[in-house]
Amino acid sequence: MNASVQPLSAGIWPTVADPGSILTVPWTQRDGAIAEINNFWHRTSGYRDYAKVSAERAWRAQIPLRLARSTRAVTRDGQHRAMLDGFCHPLGNTIALTHILLGEFSAAELAASLASLERESFYRMADEPDTGWRRLSGMASDLLTRVDEARRADQEPDPGYCPEPFVLVSVIQATGALTEFRTASGGDTHRLLDALADRNRLEEVGEPRPLAEQTITGRAERAGGLIYGKDRARVIWAPYRFLAGGKTRWLSCYHRNLLLATALTDAWLGVIAWASGALTEGALPTGGDELVERTARLLGFVYGVRSTAKVVYRSRSTAAQIRDSGLSAELIQAREYIGITEELFPINIGPA
Repeated sequence: MNASVQPLSAGIWPTVADPGSILTVPWTQRDGAIAEINNFWHRTSGYRDYAKVSAERAWRAQIPLRLARSTRAVTRDGQHRAMLDGFCHPLGNTIALTHILLGEFSAAELAASLASLERESFYRMADEPDTGWRRLSGMASDLLTRVDEARRADQEPDPGYCPEPFVLVSVIQATGALTEFRTASGGDTHRLLDALADRNRLEEVGEPRPLAEQTITGRAERAGGLIYGKDRARVIWAPYRFLAGGKTRWLSCYHRNLLLATALTDAWLGVIAWASGALTEGALPTGGDELVERTARLLGFVYGVRSTAKVVYRSRSTAAQIRDSGLSAELIQAREYIGITEELFPINIGPA
């Protein structure tokens, strides 16, 4: 959901330190300092001590704000844990719901449990116990309204670029021999990955496309691992980590960082979609040129340009997200309008 363009002077970053602010910085703080350096925000902002980045620079870099208080979701059956996050970008809002499935599952049980989250589970926000139970999509809509109200007060929201939900699935821990979890095209593990990506039960999976066509370059590749990619879905499959003691924290961090990168990329693509519509009608409004320039450059850094082999994220999931967004022509149009001459070039997206 997009808001109207906010020039830097009207941005909401300068007020985030106010006591009782509804919105705050997206990283964890203790006594006003960074609790732990996060490489994601380090690379996104360009500063290791990113907490000291000025409000203006942070807003320029399109680092989002988040709701100061995380919201927990509860399920009617009490079987799942879910955390809700809301983020405010210069031109839009994002919500993220993170489910944690606890227990021992066979492959079929895992696929069925994930499928049930959208089809059968009912939710409500823990801080609103008197509200009715909602399906996942309904509760997500409620949270998006809450985020929009936090940033816009009583202004009416402007509908805009609202893509389908993007789903990330990570297996964090498992038991068994490494050979049991290796992937082969058309094999049992391939069918499981396809089921998880589509939130289907195993018996509903048809003949998946060749594994090489679904594999995206990323840091999960070692020892038979991969990032399995489908339209607006990714499955992180890293047996050498989820079978090893002490490696689960790496996977949890990787999942969180990929979630943030995915949310930012969608927000940036939303700016490009908005700019395309505005340019069709004439010129960008006040504050729009700078916003579009920064966005077009950021997407180029993530996707890749022909003049350099360097990209922001080693995982190419977000590059594939840009490629598959249907906004390639609009991105090129925005870059040409701003005067960016570097040619976009999809560096090493996949197969791995």
